[in-house]
Amino acid sequence: MGIQITFVSSTDATHTLRRLCGFTLIEIMIVLALLVVLLFLAYPSYTQYITRAHRSDAMIGLETVANEQEQYFLSNNTYANNINLLPINPLSPDGHYTLGVVSGNVLSYILLANPGGVSASGRQAGDGRFRLQSNGTKRWDGKNDGSYSCTWTQASTAGGC
Repeated sequence: MGIQITFVSSTDATHTLRRLCGFTLIEIMIVLALLVVLLFLAYPSYTQYITRAHRSDAMIGLETVANEQEQYFLSNNTYANNINLLPINPLSPDGHYTLGVVSGNVLSYILLANPGGVSASGRQAGDGRFRLQSNGTKRWDGKNDGSYSCTWTQASTAGGC
């Protein structure tokens, strides 16, 4: 039952202490390289997701303008032919789209949401316009060709139009 004392040289102790205290430069560089690769793979999907999410801003804005059009019709027996005749902000709720009235008369109206607005990101620029008609037709010009061949549902899905 004796006490055993082991002597360790100073170089062995320093080497062991260094291995227990942290990571080597190579290990840190490998981790950073993996993080960069993951970032480059994930970023495009993230930006597409954000663009699709911002499209709902146009839809909400157009529905709000449509409600104001119906209120205007009750008071004036005609639909407004200019957004300035309605008590509403011409920007969508989050500012990603500019809202407008294309036409309005005693029978119908057509509303339009143009991407861009005053949003700081400008991510929606060139993303296609949204249109809402008084008969309930909801279309999206996802191809930017003026055809409005896409539905609002297609604008909200990952596959798009």
